[in-house]
Amino acid sequence: MTDVQNNDSQASAGEVKVDTAAVEAAKAEAKKLADELEQAQHTIVELKRVKKEAKTDDKVDMQEAIKQAVQEHLEPVVRATTETTIEDELSKMTNDPKVRDAVLASYEKDIAKSGLTRVAIQADLRKAFAIATAETAKHVAGGAAHAAAAQGAAAASSQPIEGNTLSQEHEANIRQVMQMTGSTYEVAKVAYLKNINR
Repeated sequence: MTDVQNNDSQASAGEVKVDTAAVEAAKAEAKKLADELEQAQHTIVELKRVKKEAKTDDKVDMQEAIKQAVQEHLEPVVRATTETTIEDELSKMTNDPKVRDAVLASYEKDIAKSGLTRVAIQADLRKAFAIATAETAKHVAGGAAHAAAAQGAAAASSQPIEGNTLSQEHEANIRQVMQMTGSTYEVAKVAYLKNINR
């Protein structure tokens, strides 16, 4: 028998020669491919998450754009309707242009708006009307109190104030100033005494 036949007979008898270097290289290649597959799967999951977020962001952006467009178109209509309602309600309250201006100024400056419905505007204008008329009444009362104090001072000036003692007429005039201005007794007393000492 020849050497080749001898090798074939040994291989056929169940002995297989294995190239360990080739096997190790194949194992390393398989591990490398498994790692790449795992990285690819991770990348796919991440891309799906980013795509989902982008869709959500696009949806939110679209909703914001629609909301802003609707607001831009509705704002002039709401403003015009509100102004008309305010004018209608003011004309029901008073015909005096000065009072209307005072109420409108108080409505814009002093009142926290409770809404845009006619009922809310009516309630807010009533509050503004009360504030405006109270300020006007206080101003008128202050002028009247000043005049009353001056008259009281002229009438009472013939009665001297001795020490800290005030006559009954002085006390009555101070109380009248206090009631007309809504001030405290001490404030009214100071104002009254300054007035009679002029």
